[in-house]
Amino acid sequence: MKRQMTVLIILLVSFLLITVSASAMSPDEIAGALKEAETFDRQLEILCDAAEEYAETLELGGWDISLEADAAPGLPEGLIPDSWVDFETENTDTFPEELRGHKFIALYSFSKEDLYQAGWLLARMPADMRARSLEEAEYAIVLRNYLTPSGYTYIPPASSSHRDYAAYVFDLKNGGKPVRVWFHRNYAKRSGRIGSLNGDTMGYFAIWQELRSKIWGETRVDLADNAALIFSFTGKYAYLKRYAGEFTEVEIPDEIDGHPVIEIAGNCFANCSTLESIRLPEGLKTIGISAFEYCESLEDVTLPSSLETIQSSAFSGCKSLARIMLPEGLKTLGKNAFSNADALTEITLPGSLTSMGESAFSDCSKLARVVVSEGVRKLQVSVFSSCDQLACVYLPASMDNPTGLESITERAVIYAPEGSEALKWAKEKQYNISVSGGVGCGSPEEMPAVNYITEGDFEFQLFDGKAALSKYLGNSESVMIPDTADGIPVSALLYGAVYQQKKVTSVTLPASVTKVWPFAIKSGSGVKSLDVYIRNPDCQIEKNGLYRYSSSDYYVTVHAPEGSAVQRFVTDTNEEWLKFEPWGKGVKPDEASLANALDMAEKVQQSVTEFWDSCDQEEYGWLNWIPSYDIREPRLAAVLRFTQEQYDSAAQLLGGPKNAMKTYAVFANTQWNLPYARAAVQTAQQGLFGPAADGSAALVVLAYRTDLILVSLQQDGTAHAALLFCSPPEILSLTSERILSLAAQYGITGECTMYDQEIFKTLNAK
Repeated sequence: MKRQMTVLIILLVSFLLITVSASAMSPDEIAGALKEAETFDRQLEILCDAAEEYAETLELGGWDISLEADAAPGLPEGLIPDSWVDFETENTDTFPEELRGHKFIALYSFSKEDLYQAGWLLARMPADMRARSLEEAEYAIVLRNYLTPSGYTYIPPASSSHRDYAAYVFDLKNGGKPVRVWFHRNYAKRSGRIGSLNGDTMGYFAIWQELRSKIWGETRVDLADNAALIFSFTGKYAYLKRYAGEFTEVEIPDEIDGHPVIEIAGNCFANCSTLESIRLPEGLKTIGISAFEYCESLEDVTLPSSLETIQSSAFSGCKSLARIMLPEGLKTLGKNAFSNADALTEITLPGSLTSMGESAFSDCSKLARVVVSEGVRKLQVSVFSSCDQLACVYLPASMDNPTGLESITERAVIYAPEGSEALKWAKEKQYNISVSGGVGCGSPEEMPAVNYITEGDFEFQLFDGKAALSKYLGNSESVMIPDTADGIPVSALLYGAVYQQKKVTSVTLPASVTKVWPFAIKSGSGVKSLDVYIRNPDCQIEKNGLYRYSSSDYYVTVHAPEGSAVQRFVTDTNEEWLKFEPWGKGVKPDEASLANALDMAEKVQQSVTEFWDSCDQEEYGWLNWIPSYDIREPRLAAVLRFTQEQYDSAAQLLGGPKNAMKTYAVFANTQWNLPYARAAVQTAQQGLFGPAADGSAALVVLAYRTDLILVSLQQDGTAHAALLFCSPPEILSLTSERILSLAAQYGITGECTMYDQEIFKTLNAK
């Protein structure tokens, strides 16, 4: 009896040692044991033990060990058909509810001979659905991966196939027709290299992401207005699979039926046009592939501190997303994660990032400021490619190999700590030559801010004391770019500044502009002739700074001073569609001012007529003296030319440009101007008047028998005019000296030229 007890203890200890050994196997050891197992049942035991030991790792998507091995002997004969071509199935493409809770095995079949133990699938299935032996198994789920000819036509001739995936359920106990519970097709490519045209293959985890909700089932959470969120489970945890209905704001719950929500599934909200704001739950770990792709109204996203992974294209095409805070703790940022997020202006990459896909922020047209936090060692290739308005990037000392930035715009200034490899690299690459390639900067807080502002029809980027035109927002045919933004001279035009505007036929740059960056000005569809006026002879135009919409019958004509850098650009470009015309020298600015003033005079006459028709004619009966003379032939005229700055100063002193005509009325020293002032013409139709060739403003006085028409013309195309009633002696006393003395009272000095009636006959003849 004692001897029997000893043997029993030894056997029990041996069993415990074997159990402990099996449960303590590493992933590599488990994979090896699967391949070495002599029976199919032994493989099932290994998989079930591994599923229990590494449940959370498998559930959270980790562990890239395939758990796939050749199926060991033991499977019943005839389970897999000799040929799938004539194989009959019931195609439901749904997982029947009555199958849940029954015992399964999982197989991957390429052919009857190529049959694999799909351990990566079985190990992730619910515990009560995993069979530990063939005797226990009630059903088999069998996966297929096969090619289907596409029938596509290629030049030169080539063949291709779609890559199809399917999952079938076989009843091991009762037989019968198998049920197809899932089908997925990766289409063949329409173009590409011969031999690489077939549909793409799917990895194990990608297949699991397609199958998991079918196996685990779904639950629905109803929201207001018939909208709903549909969740599924992975075991201990839950994930948001999709939505139903429409909503503008949504808050994802932290848990569903006691299961913490850890993932937003791929394509979950893709193309949701109404979504504007979303709060993601604390505890969330993953945002799936294309989860919010092309949510073009999405403006506000609250990311939790628990987030670890943002997968490929998750926020690609979110055109309204201006800012987003990536949490410290984020480890992975997928390929194209935020590409084409056109409103995004700044981003901070957390120091926890260890993996970043290509082009993560590519084509973010307004991304201007980037901070790479301490801890990040490397950026992926083309991470900021085609971010053409990027102004500054901070690189930390931890970036001992700062690759990945070669594709950023040369306009961007690199900031990095003194003595760091990042700063050394920037200077060697000579990024931004104006600052010798890089600026020593102790912390991101020391790097200048970048702001976007909108004034009128223009959006500007303000950075480091400079202003640049970011985008023209209007719809006029002629664009007159202001010379200042927020009081700062406009010194550059950025990529897309006036880009493919369908109505714009002319663009005029102020003298303050010194740089036109690539693709800043491009004609729109249907605009076959675009005129660009550039005052500054030293203005530098980068390659493709001026461009046309189409490749035929579209032209761009640049008007600039002869001998200017602009003329050299046109000559060096040597394209038939790009033309140069001298502008500035040889132009008669006073003659142009007179012609523009006559146009305004006609508008004044119309305004006076409208005033007479609507006013109390008894009170203003004397207005029946409405001018009957030819408005285009005044008796004499004067042009007072002075600087734009003087005009702005005088106008601001008197309450703004719209009040400037009151000042000019006082110039003429008349007391009868009030009714006429009410009939004044004030316009800001940019481009209505050609800019003065010398960049100045002008006051034009048109004198008739008993009236003066005063017209102010500014270089931005703005014009104001008013009709003043004066006595003939007052009109006859209007000499250049008289006008200059009146102007001097308001701090305006300039050159005044008088013209007689003969000049107008010449102008009208033209």
